[in-house]
Amino acid sequence: MSIMGYSDLCLGTQVTFTTPSPQKWVLEEKLTEDFQRMTKRELELGGGPSFAVSKYLCHSTTDSNKKAFMRIYFQVPNPGTESQLPRLRRQQAAPPREHLELQALKDLRERHCTVVPALLAYKEGKQGKDGLVPDGYITHIVWDMVPGKPLDTDQFWRAESAPLRQAVRAKFRYIWEELKRHGWQPELPLLKKIIYDESTGDMYAHCRFPRPRPLRSRRGIFRHDLCPLAIN
Repeated sequence: MSIMGYSDLCLGTQVTFTTPSPQKWVLEEKLTEDFQRMTKRELELGGGPSFAVSKYLCHSTTDSNKKAFMRIYFQVPNPGTESQLPRLRRQQAAPPREHLELQALKDLRERHCTVVPALLAYKEGKQGKDGLVPDGYITHIVWDMVPGKPLDTDQFWRAESAPLRQAVRAKFRYIWEELKRHGWQPELPLLKKIIYDESTGDMYAHCRFPRPRPLRSRRGIFRHDLCPLAIN
């Protein structure tokens, strides 16, 4: 399914936030895009709505050199309904899905946790009349860009990289324990998902945070919500 032409996602779009403070960020480059399309069976079991998620590089309107990342979650039409008229797609409109990434970043920000990038801005709203699902939800999250670069798997396992491995393991243990102390326990990330700054020893990782939340359907079947938390 193509989302080309959807104005809220076009490069150069300026997004205005009021939480936690008035800010404006401009979409500069799309980095990733993914779709989570729900089958009819999954929708019947309470697994909806279908959604897409895009990650962007963005910059502040007050300082173009101030870079950050923005992730946008937004409802998309259910399979087979993409070509319906907007008034029909509007019937699928749903309240904001509870994306665990935003929950975790908000919670860790309130706890003054310093092992994840700062949550700079967020908002939960509705798509406009030209949206993929008019009145469907759209959620924006902006977090700070951190220094460093992804670990290179080949370099990491070379014999001469023993000091690097020791430093990374020690730092990751510290991050792991800090997140657990605040009530979040990440899954182990791939090496390429670990961002490490050798000059300062600072490290961040792109992890998944499983906090199962049972969803009971009308038929008594349980599902679990498992969403990614990006801390890179």
